[in-house]
Amino acid sequence: MKRVLPLLLIACLLAGLRVAAAEGAPEDAAGSLATSQYAPAASYSQLQWLFSDAQAQAGSSLATRGSLAGILWLYSGEDVEDVIGTGRPLRAGVALMAEPDENSAVLRRLGKSNFLTVTGLADGWYAVSTDALTGYISQDSARIYCQGLEDVPYGAWYAQGALWAAGADIIPAESGAFSPEQPLTREELCLILYRYMQYLDQTLPEINDTYYFIDEADFTPQGRTAAGVLQKAGILCEFSDGSFRPGATVSLSEAEGILLRFFENLQAPFSFRSVPVSTVDESQPVDDSWFDDACFIGHSQVVGMAKYFGLEQADFYAVVGFNVQNILDFEYFERPTGRMGTLEEALGDESYEKVYIMLGINDCSTREDRIETFLASMRELLDLVKEQQPKAKVYLLSLAPVGRETPNNLCYNLDNVILYSQAVKLLSREYGAEYLDVFRLMADGEGYLLGEYDAGDGIHIQAARYENILEFLRCHI
Repeated sequence: MKRVLPLLLIACLLAGLRVAAAEGAPEDAAGSLATSQYAPAASYSQLQWLFSDAQAQAGSSLATRGSLAGILWLYSGEDVEDVIGTGRPLRAGVALMAEPDENSAVLRRLGKSNFLTVTGLADGWYAVSTDALTGYISQDSARIYCQGLEDVPYGAWYAQGALWAAGADIIPAESGAFSPEQPLTREELCLILYRYMQYLDQTLPEINDTYYFIDEADFTPQGRTAAGVLQKAGILCEFSDGSFRPGATVSLSEAEGILLRFFENLQAPFSFRSVPVSTVDESQPVDDSWFDDACFIGHSQVVGMAKYFGLEQADFYAVVGFNVQNILDFEYFERPTGRMGTLEEALGDESYEKVYIMLGINDCSTREDRIETFLASMRELLDLVKEQQPKAKVYLLSLAPVGRETPNNLCYNLDNVILYSQAVKLLSREYGAEYLDVFRLMADGEGYLLGEYDAGDGIHIQAARYENILEFLRCHI
């Protein structure tokens, strides 16, 4: 959108078009509108899940370096190696327990000088090692920070994002200090988004003319360049008095709107960078006996696995066309006992060591809350699996790619496949499950289903290609 002359803008406002131009634009202290309209986005709802942790755990109303790192990391789908924490007890006499249970054996009483290495956090207990001993201490008995970033609390929702952002130099750390609680200024937000855009090798559209802010002298040279890119794209613009206010802080709610516009307007050829990768490294293949104590849960592609894998001992709970809620509600699965019943009843009949789950493509829709609905149902399913099969290792499979044309359902498209796969990867982290990326196995260079896999409708898989999927599972255990 080209910038209009001030006189024309006034005329438009008097004509009653002010509200239409205002959507998403910042206001100055007097409540007047910015002179550049923000770029419209096709749909914000599909990305709202990125902000749930920031909203739930925000310590203030301002966007911070930590919250931005967490959000950008979730959107990127990048992997971060297991986070190690380091620290010391807060007081002398802290009990190192044999198990994460206050009634378990005390291995040792720790002093304030004991150096602790932390490898896990669950239910209020740190898993620690110190002086060749391993055990557990209560979370409130020590102050633990991420190794490599001395001021990022271990277990913070944004911790992996901070490590990733600092390592990629998107949000640089200085001498090991990340300053996660430091509020973002408008200039710093521009710089970070500019570096992130370069990291992704992507660009933004140019819908506005270059604008020279009245407070140009308040920018750093790098900050002015970054602000100019975002201003021309309509992502973050000047105020109505012509200023940009690079030093002003950004509220969390304002940052969310800016990020939604930013994500929606990134432009690039398809990049596999946005597709989450497996959490399991490739290894030598196991034989089919590995799956003797496994079950598979899912939709039509899992029905295909049941038909073409040839795994006689494995159990399959799958129905063509099912979404997650259908799986939870269905009452006619064939149980190991031979009777029919719900998934809960079937899982209660048998003890499994491995549970494979492939769902999501049939959850794709145009509903605004589709990702939230999918995540809620998947959490219900995963809670059920954890309850009925507490010892089982859970593997969550990504969505398979789809064809360039999917006439049976236009919601089955590349954007949704990547979006839902990112949500599945998020759940794998949340539930301590493994994530298996079968997308790359079946995708061409542009992210669409390879013709040799396509059964003809852009969704289903040719029977002969299920051997390739089984071989992938054999090599990723």
